[in-house]
Amino acid sequence: MTQAPNNALKTLKMSLGVLEYWLIDPEQQMITLLELQNGSYREVGTFRGQDRITSPNFPDLTLTAQQVLTPENY
Repeated sequence: MTQAPNNALKTLKMSLGVLEYWLIDPEQQMITLLELQNGSYREVGTFRGQDRITSPNFPDLTLTAQQVLTPENY
């Protein structure tokens, strides 16, 4: 039995010590931030438009969702 690609990728990220990752959905114009907490990834927040992305691991981050989703405009 093989793991679904998404689950296998999560397992790999955890084993490599990836503290957080972002799911970027260009169709929904949305970014979901997940953070490794107590051995599993938990959603920290969902960001759209002018929402300022807040990252526990990068407290000085000053990007908005729009800047990430449409970098050609910045």
